Amino acid sequence: MPLTVPNVHLVTYMKKTIPILGCVAIAVSHQSRHVQASFYVVPGETPLLGMDLFTALHLDIRNGSVASSADTGQIAANFTEPLGLAAGFVHKVNVRPDVPPVQQKLRRLPFAVRDAVSQELKRLESEGIIEKVDSSPWVSPLVVIQKKSGGIRLCVDLREPNKAVIIVTLCHTLRKFLQSCVALLYFLQLTSRMHTTK
Repeated sequence: MPLTVPNVHLVTYMKKTIPILGCVAIAVSHQSRHVQASFYVVPGETPLLGMDLFTALHLDIRNGSVASSADTGQIAANFTEPLGLAAGFVHKVNVRPDVPPVQQKLRRLPFAVRDAVSQELKRLESEGIIEKVDSSPWVSPLVVIQKKSGGIRLCVDLREPNKAVIIVTLCHTLRKFLQSCVALLYFLQLTSRMHTTK
């Protein structure tokens, strides 16, 4: 299968150009879904699954493995309109034990936005987005952003707490994708053959 000249320009997250060796169109299937996809062959040994194909095949990542979004009905059932809430889910943030909690001073709110802030806090609480706590070792100031529409957006200055957060990076490689996506295995074999026949 010959490579064709690509009509796209690929860049990294840092805007660095990714050289493209060529492009090939392949029919890809996953479960009952079939799509025609363009694969771009680039130098390197870490193939990536593009978001366009990921979306077209209705794929999802759960526990480091690929799953069809059709299998995620149970997860979707836990979400409600209008915002979508994960009922009964508690997120635990890993913090460094050597960083002591910081209770920052609260910033004075301008008198002109106090009523709007109070109403917005009540709304967020009534919708289950935020909840009251009696006390906390961590206290961060509220930041009020004026929207162009005239409303307000409430933010929190989390610069101090973020210094204590242990960032967990999740790296999903194509090897895990290949466990569930046979079409990509074909593509990997195809690109490998292309490189060896040059």
